[in-house]
Amino acid sequence: MNQVDLRMTDDWLPEAEALLDEHHVVAVSDDPATRLRFGANLFQHMQRMADAQVCPIYGCYVQSLADITRMISLSVPVDQPLQPTLDDLTETLRHRYHQHSRRRFIIWHEAHELAERDPDLFWQIIDVMMGVAAEHEYALEEKLLLTRCVFIGDASQTDFREFRGFRGWWSETDNQPLWQVVTGQDAPATLTVNLQ
Repeated sequence: MNQVDLRMTDDWLPEAEALLDEHHVVAVSDDPATRLRFGANLFQHMQRMADAQVCPIYGCYVQSLADITRMISLSVPVDQPLQPTLDDLTETLRHRYHQHSRRRFIIWHEAHELAERDPDLFWQIIDVMMGVAAEHEYALEEKLLLTRCVFIGDASQTDFREFRGFRGWWSETDNQPLWQVVTGQDAPATLTVNLQ
């Protein structure tokens, strides 16, 4: 996985936005205040875009799949209550809430917390998020909904920075992973950004 440094000086938001043109971002810092500033400022910047939908996820509140589906359903309203399943999460992320939305950003604050607590569940969740994003981009013929995920985490957690789910699709067996088959992509397009 490639890495870049992002200096959070006066005009860093356009640079951060440009990184999301081609990649999902794994933004890391060992300073909680830096992570908070990055996530909050990026959220506010993306919210101002007329054609964008921003879905925040707060890692301190994520203990289970039910917590994730609840948070996502607050940003992507659905007609009926979600069940805490990966299938419901997948269908919800496939849903285009506003027809004029061309971009969706999922910003997961303190994502390292679930990655440490339950690595397999974390991998399955990010696999769905990045898989649906790739499906929208590479496999669907309808109007493009460009989805990018930003996973903000603790740089001192080496396991988070190098998490296997950022480098490959989830597979329960030795078979070819589902999202690789659906999208034709060998792995999610991710970039590690060292926040400075």
